Amino acid sequence: MPKALTVLLISFITLSACSETEITQLERIQAADTLKVVTRNGPTTYYLGPDGPAGFEYELATRFAEHLGVKLEIILPKQPGDTLPMIVNGRADLAAAGLAVTELRSRNIAFGPAYQYVTQQLIYRRGETKPESLADLTGNIAVADGSSQAEWLLARTAEMPGNVDVIVRNNKSQQQLLAAVAAGDYNYTIVSSDVFAANQRLFPELAMALEITEPLAVAWAFDGYADSNSPDRSLLNAANVFFTRLKKSGELQELQERHLGPDDLYDYVNARHFIEQTANRLPRLLPDFYATAKASGFDWRLLAAIGYQESHWDPDARSPTGVRGVMMLTQNTAEHVGVTDRTDAAQSIAGGARYLREMFEKMPARIPEPDRLWLALASYNVGYAHLEDARMLTESNGGDPDKWEDVSKHLPLLNQEQWYKQTRYGYANGYQAQYFVENIQRYFNTLVWLYQRKLPPGIKPPQIQSPVL
Repeated sequence: MPKALTVLLISFITLSACSETEITQLERIQAADTLKVVTRNGPTTYYLGPDGPAGFEYELATRFAEHLGVKLEIILPKQPGDTLPMIVNGRADLAAAGLAVTELRSRNIAFGPAYQYVTQQLIYRRGETKPESLADLTGNIAVADGSSQAEWLLARTAEMPGNVDVIVRNNKSQQQLLAAVAAGDYNYTIVSSDVFAANQRLFPELAMALEITEPLAVAWAFDGYADSNSPDRSLLNAANVFFTRLKKSGELQELQERHLGPDDLYDYVNARHFIEQTANRLPRLLPDFYATAKASGFDWRLLAAIGYQESHWDPDARSPTGVRGVMMLTQNTAEHVGVTDRTDAAQSIAGGARYLREMFEKMPARIPEPDRLWLALASYNVGYAHLEDARMLTESNGGDPDKWEDVSKHLPLLNQEQWYKQTRYGYANGYQAQYFVENIQRYFNTLVWLYQRKLPPGIKPPQIQSPVL
């Protein structure tokens, strides 16, 4: 081989090797056009909702991928304890899974900026003796393997009574452990405060006994390249820029309020009754909800949520004002939508769906989902004319009349004389309409969680992927 060619070849190989070693993690992600994020299935992280993938961590990861200009690939570990190992072994670029920053984890993991703070809470079943300290525990306590709860508990086994069994489960999520305590399989579990808040309506028989830690930072996790002589912090630096922008714009606070905000309307008695009726009354109405969903284009869980709000799924329900049936239709509304027997569950459900569809079609087509649906539900309750009054008040006060969040704040003005005098149609019970929609959202989200995996034997719901088509 000629000498000049040999030199050229060696130079090319050397340059290629240098370029490969110098390329950063962020550059590799951008070259592959994919950000791989490992998360966990749960109401505060990632789940398949009625509109597809959803959850606080999922929305954050989606926006980060958009910030980087790449596609998002979500990876779910086979077991919760596999989350952090997946970023260490390179199977994922980062972990966005509601991870608490602990001293032990920080030895091997690089954490991004804190975007939330949680405490660890000891959970027990109502009716059992409430422990006042760890010394009061009896029976057993279960935690998830690889979790910050397991880390905390195993470091304090010396403080536990000798007759208490500590069980570390390697195939259970925090939500599954809450369900196990509710079912009486375990006496206690420890979960993050945000996880318990998100699941409280699903397990109303559970309560917090102790808050056992000070607030802990929650952050994304990256491979622990702090031990390297030449740490590649390119992706972590990009995450720092991203979260700084989110905080400054107010987007982070908006996401937290939407996904993790306090459940102000949570009521133990009502929540317990709802869960009980999903087992006692809802099953016999499921075929009617399914059939109406297929005909109307509304998610069956939305229709069921309306039915519970209206009558607690009682076909014979009757109010002092004369409304009747599962969907509590007035005589005039029933006649309008072709219902001849309001106490017939199938007719009532179908009639309610037809009326909701009518309200939905009246909403301006420019209004995006899900705002159009929530406004249609408010119209279903308070009347289309009064909703238009509320939208007018919203706009005159600088709000967005096409956004449910803004309109809902102005609906109560219809109860106040100084405001409803300014409207075309006058007084209306705007508080009731606001409460009506918020409750339906709550029941709907609960049904999504209850039925996303478990269905009654022999019954399959129609494949509707959003509250409204």
